[in-house]
Amino acid sequence: MCCLFGIIDYKNKIGYKERKRILKNLSICGEERGTDASGIAFNSSGKLNIIKYGVPAHCLKYSLPRDTFVIMGHNRLATQGSADKVYNNQPFQGVSGNNKFAFAHNGIIYNDKLLRKELNLPNTKIETDSFIAVQLIENKGVFDIDAIKYAAENVEGSFCFTFIDSEDSIYIVKGNNPMAVFDYKFLGICVYASTAEILKKAVNKSILKKQAYEEIKIGRGEIVKINRFGEREYFNFDTKKLDNSIYSYGGMYGSIYNDYMWDIYSGVLSKGYKYNDDEYKYDEKNTLYSQLVEYGSYAGVSEDEILFLLENGFDCWEIEEMLMEPEVVRQYIEEIAYVQGYYV
Repeated sequence: MCCLFGIIDYKNKIGYKERKRILKNLSICGEERGTDASGIAFNSSGKLNIIKYGVPAHCLKYSLPRDTFVIMGHNRLATQGSADKVYNNQPFQGVSGNNKFAFAHNGIIYNDKLLRKELNLPNTKIETDSFIAVQLIENKGVFDIDAIKYAAENVEGSFCFTFIDSEDSIYIVKGNNPMAVFDYKFLGICVYASTAEILKKAVNKSILKKQAYEEIKIGRGEIVKINRFGEREYFNFDTKKLDNSIYSYGGMYGSIYNDYMWDIYSGVLSKGYKYNDDEYKYDEKNTLYSQLVEYGSYAGVSEDEILFLLENGFDCWEIEEMLMEPEVVRQYIEEIAYVQGYYV
């Protein structure tokens, strides 16, 4: 679980210092989803730049050029590859033909090694699964919407991607991970982050606090391109591999996962396991738990249902993935309740 965040200041009305302030607020508020590393990508003087370090965002003081109006950022929770090695952190830079771009990812890709082997892609010192998306686009020889679709349609796992190109366009590619985008049209600035909660916290510490905004909705399988002038274009990509992913709790792995969960619950319960209320305390101030409750409210899943899953062995990251498919939550609750009622 990582945090994507960024700014598209398409009217240049808010001023350099306030733009830096909003960027800092976004990066620090995004720490609740990752503190192992932080980085940004932006264009200045006709050149794409990336600044990233293996430290939490609050430890960084970004030197943002005055001619920079579009910034893409990433806070990392390291799952593969040490954050101490800067090349493992994001954003990553890619070069496809004559096109340079930067890329950031929230989620996990589990077929990266398979894709590298099947497509004869070059080995790399970068150890993170996310980098395969860069390699897929580089393999197409051009950076465009078709290349982005190609990457999104071939990875398996969970993701939301963001890209910035050398023309200062931001691309948000929505798989099964969350994303929130607010457009403050009066001031001419779009801001985005991985959750609405993070975004609201960040803007409440800035000039945007009392301004009206439009929430830009991006659905599963959609790509939105926002250019330097705030103009939007929408595209779609095929979610077939996404739908068949193990993270969708269905498809080719569904029966295996169901059997696995049945074995866990029947095994635990047959040993006389009894739930003890004192063993589980969920503090409402806990940011990860609060996020789950927020996601659940959007998906029509109650806090009691989330607590039930937590109390029955699912961790926060598993539940976050499940909330992308609310009917799966109900399915598992029904199955667990049935098993408990049958054995106890």
